[in-house]
Formats: sequence, C-alpha cells, structure tokens
Amino acid sequence: MILLYNFFLFFLFLLLFPYFLFRLMVTKRYRIGLGERLGNLSKGILKSLRGERPIWVHAVSVGELVAAKPLLKELRQKYSAPILLSTTTEAGYRIAKKFFPDLPLIFFPFDFSLIVKRFVRRIRPKIFITLESEIWPNLLSILKKRGIPAVLVNGRLSQKSYGKYRRFGFWGRRFFGELTRLGMRSQEEAERVIRLGVKKERVFVTGNLKYESALSLRESLINSATILYPDFSRDMRRGSTSLLLPAANKATTDSPVVAELVLPVVARFIKLKDSPVIVFGSLHSGEEEQIIESCSSLSKSSRLIFAPRHPEKSRIKAILKRKGLDYVLWSKIKAGGGKLEKEQILILDTIGELSFFYSLATLVFVGGTFIPWGGHNVIEPAVFSKPILFGPYMGNFWEESLIFKKAGAAIEVKDAAGLYSTISELLTNPEKIKTMGEASFQVVREHLGATEKNLSLIKDLLTAR
Repeated sequence: MILLYNFFLFFLFLLLFPYFLFRLMVTKRYRIGLGERLGNLSKGILKSLRGERPIWVHAVSVGELVAAKPLLKELRQKYSAPILLSTTTEAGYRIAKKFFPDLPLIFFPFDFSLIVKRFVRRIRPKIFITLESEIWPNLLSILKKRGIPAVLVNGRLSQKSYGKYRRFGFWGRRFFGELTRLGMRSQEEAERVIRLGVKKERVFVTGNLKYESALSLRESLINSATILYPDFSRDMRRGSTSLLLPAANKATTDSPVVAELVLPVVARFIKLKDSPVIVFGSLHSGEEEQIIESCSSLSKSSRLIFAPRHPEKSRIKAILKRKGLDYVLWSKIKAGGGKLEKEQILILDTIGELSFFYSLATLVFVGGTFIPWGGHNVIEPAVFSKPILFGPYMGNFWEESLIFKKAGAAIEVKDAAGLYSTISELLTNPEKIKTMGEASFQVVREHLGATEKNLSLIKDLLTAR
C-alpha cells in the first residue's frame, strides 16, 4: 500500500512541479518555511530541543491550534520533555507564534519518504500527537518502524470522509491502522474508524477539545477585561461564574489575543451596547455578496461586523464600495487611524481576533455555510452565550450543529434571504435571544472534560519511554 501511495505522490509531484516552481519564483509566501517543509531544521530549533527527544504535536491550522491550547498547557505542566509544535498553513504559523511564543515551531515536512525519514532521524520524537484528521502515511509508517507511538487526538471523521475511505477499502484501514491510539470526538466517529478496520482496543471516545479551548479563551478575555473594565466583563460573563476553568480563577493576560487586543481598545466598543451587534464570522468568497446584498440594510438599526475567513482574498470592501456603503477597517482602528461612526460597517481584516468580537455580539452568523465549504467552529460564539445562525453546509461541524440545534441554541437558515428574515425576527424578540444564548452556553458546559481524557491516551505512552 505504501508503495502505491509513494507512486501516486511521485506522479503528482511531476505533474505539479512546473506550477510550484513558477509560484516559488514569483510569490514570496510560497518560499516561507520551505526549508522546514523539506526536512531541514535550523540550529535554533535544534538548540531549543536541548538534545532531548521531544513531544511532537502537529496542528494543521488555526482551528486545530486553538483546540490544542489546553492540551499543550497540560503537557508542559506535567512533562519535562521539550515540545516541538508543527503546523502547515501560514495563518496557523502566525497564530502559533502568538499563542505559544516560547515553543519551538516549524512548518510540517512534506510527506515524501526521504524527507520524513531524515526529519524523524534528526528530532527522534518520544511521541507524535496529531489533531483531528491529519494522517500522513509515510510519516506514520516510519514512526511505526522506529517504535515511536503516534496518537490521534480530537479525532474527526465525518460521514462524507468516511464514505471516501470506504470506497478505497484497505487504504482507509491501513492509514488509520498505523496510529497507536485514536481519540475520537464522538461515539459515531469512533464507530466509523472501527468499521474501517481499526482494532477496537485502539479506539477511544475522548470528546471535543474545542469546548475547553474556547472556554479557556473566554475566561482569559473576561479576566483581562476585569482589570480595567469591570462593567464590561460582567456583561461578558453571562454564563455561570462557577464554570471558570481552574487556570482562570485569577486575572491573567496570558492570552496573546488579550494582551494585544482587549486591554488597549475595549473601551472604544462599550458604546456598541447602544444598538444590536451582528457578527458575520469566517465569511468565504461566494457567500460574501449574498449576505451583504440581503443583510446590509440592517446597518440602519444595528452594528454590522463582517469578518472574512481570508482577509487577503476577501471582496467585502469592493462589494460595500459598489453598493455605496460606508465601512471602516479594524486594522485602521487598531493603528489609531480610524473610528467607528454611526451606521458604519466594521470589517475585521485581521487574523486571530474573532472571538473578542463574538463576545460583543447580539447575534452571530457562522460563515462557510452558504457554500460547500463545511462551516466553522460554532463553539467559539457559544462560550459567550450567543445565539448562533448558520447555513446548510455544516459538514465540518455536523455533530456540533446537530447538538446546538437540538438544544435550541442555533438556527439553520436556508439562504441569505432566510438569514435576513431570521435576524429581523430575532431582533424583535429579546427573550428568545436570551434563551438561545443561555442554551448555547449550557451545551458547552455539558461537553467539558476532553483535555483530561485525551491526556489519558498519552500518559502511559510517555511514561514508558
């Protein structure tokens, strides 16, 4: 099987090499981290490992890094071994630098056999921990041959992905079978990997780390705001104060988002309480125009905040200009070059700050759901007790969408016109907004405990080495 996989990789490499060579020459961002992706490590990274065998944790991008935060915190507290963190995307790298500034950080190596062999030989990891659905056959095969355990935490396998693996038969069984242990988010996902042929004794249901990571960020925001703005922090703390995480029982500014964002500028947004605040989070190309066309008129009575998933690719500014709508960029406000006037639309054109704006919202729409993308994290607004709206494409968060809808915390809307009518209806019913918000936080409370369960998968594998 691994020979077929490598043949496919080699064929793909030959096919795409001219394109990537061109992109490397003309686009700077394609060259970022290229050495690490080819298996090379700087002297600084090697020095930070102190000559010891590290715990290697891989989180592909922003969402996985946020989910990994409570787990990484516990690993650092309980084990003396250095932790090597890897990510794949540029956005993930930037967020990892903010969240974990003192951890050795690299771009994940390409999964070519020679590259991965050299990389593993150089770092000699004690264990490899990968989040959600990042499974790389060459790496896992080499780790297994060297007797290095590989653990999947916060494992995700949607019905759609399961169907694809089933079509390839033994490929799915072999890919997942190379993992030492699999910690899946739900019973349904655990049953799927077992049906693919993974031995039952290797599969565990450990819950979803994103509930605790989102709650941890919420508490950091609240406690940091408490230092300077106690009235604001009380508004944020709409859920029960007894639900604080142990690490958040005293005021702290350990979150880079808090240190950079909340303390300097939160006072400017207190006035937003005078009118409803509607946050459209993680919007993608293809749905931006639909939403602006249908919902921009709400700016006459509400504060609208549009947060594109990829600010550098977003067409929101162009669409608003074409419609003659006034807007201001969050990056300009942060730099002291702008302020939010009445009826202006705010564009959140930065990465890693969406949670703060969720905390200010009256209602939240989660993007990537009016196009076949699969949606984004609905737990982030839920920890701030917010009513949640999303479109029909929630494949990446299908389980969470069902849980929140069943609890009465979220509403699925068919299209942008339906989004407008649902928002308009909710704004006339403050009691329903309150009830939905309370239900969303209750869902979070009922799904805590994943960090400890995932740690239990790792504990004996680390102590035995």
